[in-house]
Amino acid sequence: MIAIHTMMQLLAKKRPIFHSEADFQHSLAWGIHESDPSIEIRLEYPHDIENSRWHLDLWLMRGDERCAVELKYYTTTLQTLLDGESYQLRDHSADDHLRHGFCKDVERLETVNQSTNNCTSYAILLTNSPRLWLPPKSERMTNDSAFLLHDGRNFGGALEWGPNASAGTRKGHEAVIQLNGSYDLMWRDYSSLEGTKNGEFRYLVTQISQELYK
Repeated sequence: MIAIHTMMQLLAKKRPIFHSEADFQHSLAWGIHESDPSIEIRLEYPHDIENSRWHLDLWLMRGDERCAVELKYYTTTLQTLLDGESYQLRDHSADDHLRHGFCKDVERLETVNQSTNNCTSYAILLTNSPRLWLPPKSERMTNDSAFLLHDGRNFGGALEWGPNASAGTRKGHEAVIQLNGSYDLMWRDYSSLEGTKNGEFRYLVTQISQELYK
């Protein structure tokens, strides 16, 4: 339904930076609408999974085609003025929870595809934090090794915390993530704010295809 990388490239020209995840969500939705007005778009669309309700960031419909999109916008400290607009981004320091959350998005999107005909889904992460796309400096196993998202990694199967993860780390993120698919992670350039500290943005797209359930 959408060429997601083309869409991200077009969006980067208009909005190289966002104030928040909600800002990113709305801007991507509007960009999709401008590229193809025939696509119906819903924000925060409710979807029931195993007796619990979950809201998809974007739900796209065109004819019998469906597309679910989950977004994450994870930043490190940045202050800049762009076209007269001030941006003050804070540092999101809980990298382990972000990684777990992205993997959880993929798991949930797999369930959406499994229960929906002719559906393709995307988990998208946009960030200016190199901690996410760079490989770890050491091969030593850490509590969140299963959830690492660095460029070139492949992940799938059962993903869970290391044995030394504290109760505080696990709180709200206890369940083992079980993926049916196997995903190669490839980061792409999004934007670069010249002369701005932490001004390089990259994005990761994980596509969940309907082919997984055929």
